[in-house]
Parts: sequence; structure tokens; C-alpha cells
Amino acid sequence: ALSGEVGRQRKSFIRDGGKGAIDGIDDDDRIGTCLANAGDFTDDGVDDLWIGASNATLEDVVPGQVYLMSGADLMAESALDVSDAVHTFYGSDHAGRAGAVVAGVGDYNGDGRPDLFTLATGLGEAYLVFGR
Repeated sequence: ALSGEVGRQRKSFIRDGGKGAIDGIDDDDRIGTCLANAGDFTDDGVDDLWIGASNATLEDVVPGQVYLMSGADLMAESALDVSDAVHTFYGSDHAGRAGAVVAGVGDYNGDGRPDLFTLATGLGEAYLVFGR
């Protein structure tokens, strides 16, 4: 089972057979407050993980970020950080807080790749990100 735990060190711990920790970019990025199964986005036979970090900063603003982490990497490595993400999605505004809510929505647009839904609670906006 996948689970998120947010503490002072702002790490997300992914537990499945005892492996997996993902470090965020700073102590207050809120990484792992929301996790979702991304399906097999990387097409390697292992489901991947969407992980939100709604307080993640970029050049002194807080757009929030969502990371696509490889399930195969999570199973093989004991610790990763967000620089190991397959893709990083950034919120659109300085206080957007994208990644507060993330969800895998399956193949919404029918292109054969899983898609992502995320909320930017600071803006009251929702984003649907298509896997290509």
C-alpha cells in the first residue's frame, strides 16, 4: 500500500515492502500531502506515482509542484529526491499551490497514456495534464 507522511523533515515515505523515501526541495514544501497512483506512465510494467508538493517554491514564489516518480525507481532505491522525477509540473502562479490535490484519472483523452488531475487551491483552479 502507498502512504504519505509529512513531518518536520518534509519527506514523503512510500511504503510497499519497506522501500522508498522521497526528499522534497525544502523543509516546507509539503511534499506527500497528496499521492496518487499514476498507472504505468513510463511503460515499464510498474505503476508510477503522482506526488504533490503544494508549498514547493520556484524562484521565491510558491506555484506548487507535482512530480511523476517512477515506480520502478521507487522499488529499486531506498531514497530518492524530486530531482529524480520523470516529469515535474509547476503551478501557473506565484501563490497557486498546485499539487494540493492530485489524482490519476486514467487515460482521459484516449491516447494510451495515463493523465493527471491536480488542484491549485491558492487560485481555485484545476488542471488536467495529458500524458503524451
